[in-house]
Amino acid sequence: MTGQAASLSNSDWAKLEKHCQSDLHKLIWALLRFTGARVNEVLNLKVSDVYDNNGRPFDYILYRKETRKGKDKNHSVPVTNALHSYLAAYKPPTDGYLFPSDRTSSGHLSYEAVRDYLMKCATNAGLSHKAIKTHSGRRSLISNLISNGVDLRTVQAITGHSSIQNVIRYADSNPHRCRLALEGAYL
Repeated sequence: MTGQAASLSNSDWAKLEKHCQSDLHKLIWALLRFTGARVNEVLNLKVSDVYDNNGRPFDYILYRKETRKGKDKNHSVPVTNALHSYLAAYKPPTDGYLFPSDRTSSGHLSYEAVRDYLMKCATNAGLSHKAIKTHSGRRSLISNLISNGVDLRTVQAITGHSSIQNVIRYADSNPHRCRLALEGAYL
């Protein structure tokens, strides 16, 4: 499967989750979906980027600059109520990577493991006809924010894009929204 990752609806995400047996993968998907991070940024999270010393989730997720694609500064994203419920349900390790693995040289879960499990769940959920990829969380968040009228500067601040031009590439056109815009143009 090549091309852009699909932007998924809330019902698509619910179908995926219904076929996911792993709280770890549910949290990974939630971080992708609710913070708009790239999968490697999520996989490189340390417990201390997300939870305090007592195992309580912070009010933000810290994506460290060394894990961000070509970025020279840290980026933090507020934790929504929906994301908080996933964080509270997950039992993190005491330290180190949030998603550790002794099967990889990196010490954290691999991109391939996340991708393969996502594809398996998509197939089981009857969504294999969609271009579901690990980037679908980021695309879904950005598309939803723009569709709900969030200004592009705010979307840029949430996603950490270096320019608004990069944000615009994620915007999906919607014929219904186009019609509504035209109908409202001459009120």
